Amino acid sequence: MMRWFIAAMLATLPVCGAAAQETRGSIEGTVSQSGSNAPVAGATITLFDSQGDVVASADTDPFGHFEFENLTAGKLLVTVSRMGYILPGAGQLHLLGAARVLPVDGQITLSPGEHFRNLHFELVAPSTISGTVFNPDGLPAANIRIQLGQIQFRNGQKIFTRAGQSTSSTMTNDRGEYRLFGVMPGTYFVAAEPPRTYTEPGDPGITTYFPSVVNPWNARPVDIASGQEAPHIDITLRTGLTNSVSVRVVPASPDISVTQVIAKLTPKDSNGPLGISMDCLIQSCYQNVPITIRNVPVGTYTLDIIRQGAESDSFGHADVLVQQNAPSDAIVELHNGVRVNFRTTFDVKPAGNIVQFALQWVDTVGSTAQRIRRVFPVTVEGNIGTGVIAGVVPGRYYIEPIQSAEFISDVRQGSTGVLNSGITIGSEPPEPISFTVGVADGAIRGIIENSKHLPVPFSRALLIPDAPARQDFGLYKNALADIQGHFSFTAVAPGNYKLFSWTSVADGMWTSEEFIQKYETSGTPVEVKPKAEVLDVHVTIIPAM
Repeated sequence: MMRWFIAAMLATLPVCGAAAQETRGSIEGTVSQSGSNAPVAGATITLFDSQGDVVASADTDPFGHFEFENLTAGKLLVTVSRMGYILPGAGQLHLLGAARVLPVDGQITLSPGEHFRNLHFELVAPSTISGTVFNPDGLPAANIRIQLGQIQFRNGQKIFTRAGQSTSSTMTNDRGEYRLFGVMPGTYFVAAEPPRTYTEPGDPGITTYFPSVVNPWNARPVDIASGQEAPHIDITLRTGLTNSVSVRVVPASPDISVTQVIAKLTPKDSNGPLGISMDCLIQSCYQNVPITIRNVPVGTYTLDIIRQGAESDSFGHADVLVQQNAPSDAIVELHNGVRVNFRTTFDVKPAGNIVQFALQWVDTVGSTAQRIRRVFPVTVEGNIGTGVIAGVVPGRYYIEPIQSAEFISDVRQGSTGVLNSGITIGSEPPEPISFTVGVADGAIRGIIENSKHLPVPFSRALLIPDAPARQDFGLYKNALADIQGHFSFTAVAPGNYKLFSWTSVADGMWTSEEFIQKYETSGTPVEVKPKAEVLDVHVTIIPAM
């Protein structure tokens, strides 16, 4: 049984004396299923006061309609719940003076005597994925953990990660069967993870993905629509040997102090096994020195190490051979990164003499997909600025403004324009980097609606630049709509954009050009001019599959 909530704080002015009757108000609205817009009967609408005590409660009728009348002015919290449904995006609010924690997602103001109409909520019907896991001999495999994975994107870079849902893992029963229910609609990868003590005649089982492959990038995605079941997602476990890798990190100079580093093992066989819990294989991870990476499948790898310092980063790499019956050791020598010089041109002279920017590494780090970001100051004289960063490690980078009202309009590495492709740093100092800074002074205001033109509260509006600026991730913006479906963007750079909203979408997926192209015609085009505000933009939400 699942109960998912959405909530909103309703604030009113206090009332007193004979005027109390005149200031009583009402709340009325509907609840429907996302995508089909079918009414949801039996959804429970509950009003709480600021202490978390119930003021009133009612269920939606067969038409999904609810109404509260004769409401006394005061602070109220409205929650909507329906067994078997999910409302994505619900957060939590610690109520003032209350020990309870209730879900909350936005605020409105109900004026004295106001009758608030057309409050609309959309619920998503969760989905189910089921199947059977077999051992290498074709027999049902019990006590195998099933884990859902997803492809996410950070600045356009593909990341394989665990699905961030409480219902994204389970165990097979004695028949090898599993059933994941309450899953948000979307695209997933299904992995079967044998316990470390799991053995079969021959080699032990290793993490295997549907349809029975050992590398997640070769896995077949499972697309599941709202309220539907994806059955027969069966997996036959593969076998393989693993070992631990021990790494000794040696500084090349005495100024490099090493306690914690970022590590990444890249298989030289692109189709080799990776697992799902071994973050150092699927994506970079943090490791304390000395390093031990466990349960690495037998094979050959490239090991990259980065150490982040207060003023300078360092790097190193080594080839690693992982064998079953021999130690798998590696020594990595760390060298300081290179010095990078910057020259900045400002379209409008900044107010101060020092302006800060960030050099953003494209790669992502760790299971939470953290990013390496170096902040550097630029000293300004007139409209020209200069800056420098020491110890920049090899990789691809973008420049990001720290001030929200600025944007990067051009970047050049030597004479080559690299605004969209990114700055490439190697083991030798690069040509000077020059970039131009413009003023982001546009604004957009609008509403997110469903196909029946009803507002969709607490949905997310996404502002995405048109090609070729889609590699300029500093232009992307997102905002949460309020209880009436209204959203706004400020500090928008001039240019052409499209506005999107999805009922359910994996984190950062909108930075994938391949993903956006599928929905290009569903976006709402908008042109933002300098110092201009675009009003009353209507965005139609893209329902769950």
